[in-house]
Amino acid sequence: MSRTLKNQVLTMIHLLQRANRTLKISLKARPVHETEILQMLSACQETAVAIGNKFEKVYGEDTESVHKLEDYCECLYQLSSVLTDSKKSRELLAQLTRQLRELHILIGSQISDKWEALFLPYQSSMWSSMEKIWDILSADENFDTCFVPIPYYERNIDGTFGKYSYEGANFPDDVPVTYYENYDLQDHWPDLIFTFDLYNQDNSAYSIDPRFYSQILKESAEILIYVSSLTPEDLLSNSQKVMEESLYFCNTENLFHIKRVFVQSENIRQIYLDTLVKKWGQTIGESWTQKILCVDSFHPEMLL
Repeated sequence: MSRTLKNQVLTMIHLLQRANRTLKISLKARPVHETEILQMLSACQETAVAIGNKFEKVYGEDTESVHKLEDYCECLYQLSSVLTDSKKSRELLAQLTRQLRELHILIGSQISDKWEALFLPYQSSMWSSMEKIWDILSADENFDTCFVPIPYYERNIDGTFGKYSYEGANFPDDVPVTYYENYDLQDHWPDLIFTFDLYNQDNSAYSIDPRFYSQILKESAEILIYVSSLTPEDLLSNSQKVMEESLYFCNTENLFHIKRVFVQSENIRQIYLDTLVKKWGQTIGESWTQKILCVDSFHPEMLL
């Protein structure tokens, strides 16, 4: 579970705790407004079920957290049937309060507080551009890494999708590949996503699967990172290609989606920075000096 998802769940638990305090006040009122209280209990149950569904998708059904949430829902149901019995309702409310306190402690202490880093390559030829980052993060105890190659399509003359390609089997055997249909962004909410395509729908030659366009990824991650596959050799043999990509980066809306950029050499980095200054001015260009970084000097602290 990512830090982002963990914090979302803890926030939902906090909302349930606030609802409990409201229930305590409502149950003391005379007369008891049963309709309003039942609506609140129903809302609490929906929230608990939503939390339970998240845990089941990530960890499976047979977890302590899921069982505690089931007990909490059962207690909500029992409370709904004794609203006018002050003694029983008070006892059940105290039980709900205790259950939520235990659940908050359980999630806070037992659920991993690691950063979940998702890598989304699409061509195996890009492996060399990400290998160092992957090796460092997958060996770091503060990170959970997930490697999910995604499909891409050649475009027909009319812009529609043509040939489908998936290269998940072409990456090194020691890299654990997760099939893209088995990874749901909304279930995991990764903290960091490494993307290797900036073009989205704008490339006339090919397109990655639209589910992984940067504007979609930005809605599912705290930090979106672009890793350029351009090599120092590209700069020597085809400097125009490097310049064109830097120009595209500076002109695209992706500029506002990306939090970090990793390039393969200091020279390529400088081209990006110079292009940003020419396009957007000195102030914005200088603001990217700490965001455009070299893979060779990669360290996890650069991500945060």
